Amino acid sequence: MYDFIIIGAGMGGLTVGSLLAQVGKKVCLVEALKKPGGCAHSFKKGDFSFCASVHYLHIEGKENYLDELLKKLNLENEILLERLDPSACDVFSCPSQKLRFTLPNKTEKFYPKKHFRHFVQSMAHRIEHTAGCCVSYKTQISKVHISRGKIHSISTTDGREFSGKNFIVNMDAQKFSKMMGPHHFPKSFQEKLQYHYSTSAYSVYLGMEGINLSDYGFGKNLVWHSPHFDVRKVFHRGQKECDLKNPWFLMSTPSLYSASEDDSMCPKGACILQIVTTCRYELFANALRQGEDSYSHLKNLVLNSILDVVETFYIPNLRKHLKQITAGTPTTHARQ
Repeated sequence: MYDFIIIGAGMGGLTVGSLLAQVGKKVCLVEALKKPGGCAHSFKKGDFSFCASVHYLHIEGKENYLDELLKKLNLENEILLERLDPSACDVFSCPSQKLRFTLPNKTEKFYPKKHFRHFVQSMAHRIEHTAGCCVSYKTQISKVHISRGKIHSISTTDGREFSGKNFIVNMDAQKFSKMMGPHHFPKSFQEKLQYHYSTSAYSVYLGMEGINLSDYGFGKNLVWHSPHFDVRKVFHRGQKECDLKNPWFLMSTPSLYSASEDDSMCPKGACILQIVTTCRYELFANALRQGEDSYSHLKNLVLNSILDVVETFYIPNLRKHLKQITAGTPTTHARQ
């Protein structure tokens, strides 16, 4: 029996699990997917490796909790962080008004020198390599077993059962509560669980060759594009009216942030551009309910709208340099 069973290997689950393992607790971390990280996980497409959602790490205030965490886990020499210049990290760009300027920012910002895949894997290995602990991937929960008001074990879709003294849930609270049964919660908490998925992200991942993004004004920063200077109006149009024909978006260039020693992010001479905007979850969920054709049509419509803007204002002939292209919608992120 484990001291702690943690459900979900996102950064929250990895952090708690590795800290508990470090102080001698028997930890089992179960994850539905085949890799750890949650929103910070990386995925491979062709010769390119993309981080799903994270662009950099930032710290507000005087205390550097990242350094403290890595020291507690004895990972300060394994996970090396590059400090980014906070005065140049975020750039606002509005080509229609011929505006481009650096946004004021006082927070400390960092990027892992071997990229987020190494960061996440190092955290997971800290648990896996501790006696009495494990990380179980491709482990999807099917049932929660409760006795005398306390969870004592969970069953999985492949017929396994995990028993523990304590359980920490780092997955969708609504989904987990349904497995437990709503009657186990106070009425006030049941009401809180009746939430709807809110604003989410539409992400574009581009692997490129034959181009140096530094020549086009990109570097160790995020470029925040807005079609108009009235950013509130632009945001409202995308969120309330679901109009993504000419959205705001941010662009990041992780291959320029930090050179990977093993070239694991992309081939030598290649580069990565990641683009993300926000939109309502229901927009794509409704399209998916109508069928795969409707969903794919909307997904490609938004993708080409974004690529058109980038090609017009930032990188001429962008599409000629594309070797790998993929996009993730709010429903993609929900399924991960």
